[in-house]
Amino acid sequence: MSSSLLLRLLALALLVTGCSEAAPSADAGRDVDAEVSDPPDAASPDAGRDDAGPIQADASVPPCPDGEGPTITAVLGDTDHGGAMEIRGCGLGEVSSPTPLIWDDFEGGALGELAGDGWRLQRERETHPIYTDVQRYGLGRLSLTNHVEPNVNDAPGCQFCGAYQEVEPSNELYVSYRFRFDVTGDDYGVLKLARLASSPNYGGVDHYNGVGTLMFQYQPHAGWGYANLVTGVGEHPSITIGGVPRGEWHRVEMYYRLSSPAGAANGAAYIAIDGEHERRFDIDDAVTLDGDYPTQLHSLLLPLMLANPRDDGVFDLYVDDVYLDDSRARVEVADAPRWLDTRRREIQPATAWAPGRIDVTVHQGAFEACEPVYLYVLDASGAPLSETGFPLALGSGCP
Repeated sequence: MSSSLLLRLLALALLVTGCSEAAPSADAGRDVDAEVSDPPDAASPDAGRDDAGPIQADASVPPCPDGEGPTITAVLGDTDHGGAMEIRGCGLGEVSSPTPLIWDDFEGGALGELAGDGWRLQRERETHPIYTDVQRYGLGRLSLTNHVEPNVNDAPGCQFCGAYQEVEPSNELYVSYRFRFDVTGDDYGVLKLARLASSPNYGGVDHYNGVGTLMFQYQPHAGWGYANLVTGVGEHPSITIGGVPRGEWHRVEMYYRLSSPAGAANGAAYIAIDGEHERRFDIDDAVTLDGDYPTQLHSLLLPLMLANPRDDGVFDLYVDDVYLDDSRARVEVADAPRWLDTRRREIQPATAWAPGRIDVTVHQGAFEACEPVYLYVLDASGAPLSETGFPLALGSGCP
């Protein structure tokens, strides 16, 4: 082959190679000068989370499968008492504010000191309620207490030594708390347990009674518990409910939704004791605030008052694990895999809430370490998103 022909063939090969289409680059269609970052690892507890604020929307959280309801798919983080636990799932709902209005297990108090941390005395210049370690609930170190004897004894404490907190006014409040009382001698008296009260109260005593107040009272000598719902001036019938017998801790739940507008038959109220599902006092779609008294709920009074002790009756009242919110949406662990079979339950106060993830502070309560429990997420109506709980064990080193 001549040298001139060889040169022409080589030039033709170079021309064909230069015109061939290059394979698309990994950066094709992308602004390579823009700042990019790797997506979060879906297995990481911090995936999709902004540590400087609330949980961010996470596109990696899939919707619930067609035909299936909300579900918990995983629990991550620290399951020890006081630990930060993360609940993953789908359809877990949304809340206007993830943290409760009040969560107080009184661990921030000082032994023997007057109630603090936002609690204010119902009567000024009193010596109680105070922080104590004589009785405390679950794994707690302290509770809040009042001591009551007949007035002639000139003892510490007093019949109406109470404490309250005010919150932003709203049309509904839900409270859960642990209560116990011990008594020696004559057990005659009227225990005045927690009260959800409104402002203005139209002639009542602030935080104690008046229009727009839900009250729970118990007479130990008679074994009689009763509720009073004050819907208007002179309107506060007594409705018999369960009791809180001496010498043991009880869980009391109270819910009050005002008629809105006042006079409408769309209010609700109930009191539940020790996890009961069939409540003796439970009203719905009713007038819970008369039309002449527009008001809003704004305070919680703790269950630390007792009236009319007599003779040698000596009472000690205790309260612990107080939870208050303007929604019934919450997280609980319970003792049974089916919600309607549960009786022992512990609220897990939330710190963040999104449809695919809820963060809570673990509260073991009276459950034993590694005791099998079941996790439930409740919606704003107080109903579980699923009737079946997610199995869990609280504590470290559990099998």
